[in-house]
Amino acid sequence: MAALGDDGGIVDGITRVMVSGPGVFTTFAYYFGLTAILGGVAASRAMGLPYNHPTSVQAGLLLGLFAGGVGVMLNRSVALELPLPKKARERTAFQQQLTQALEQLFFETLEVEREDRVEVYQRPTGAWLSGRLYVQQEAEQVRIVGRASIMKKLKAKLK
Repeated sequence: MAALGDDGGIVDGITRVMVSGPGVFTTFAYYFGLTAILGGVAASRAMGLPYNHPTSVQAGLLLGLFAGGVGVMLNRSVALELPLPKKARERTAFQQQLTQALEQLFFETLEVEREDRVEVYQRPTGAWLSGRLYVQQEAEQVRIVGRASIMKKLKAKLK
């Protein structure tokens, strides 16, 4: 029987499931809400209208919809699960290919959590803009979690 771990991951004694980051709804709500409020205030100031004027509110909502859509496309968390080859030689080649792909995207190992077998990768410069990648290797697969824009590039390099 599985139990819930301290971080919300499921623990079954051997394998701990990595928790993924914010999905579509959370990312959209964050970008929409912030941009709608700031866009509405900026629009009202630019047009010399009160904050609650319908034109200011509509401008804020339109900007919020646009920012929410872009945020979902680029910054939601995506999990990529890749099967590991059965043979040791092919598995080593796959791990080298994954390491090369991460290096080509300028990611470096930040830390390795031994208990969870999770490797954390981050770009050395501008890291707070690009986010982190979490790589968990299990017996039969590798699970990688990161931002959608980075995962798209990584997936292309691994094909």
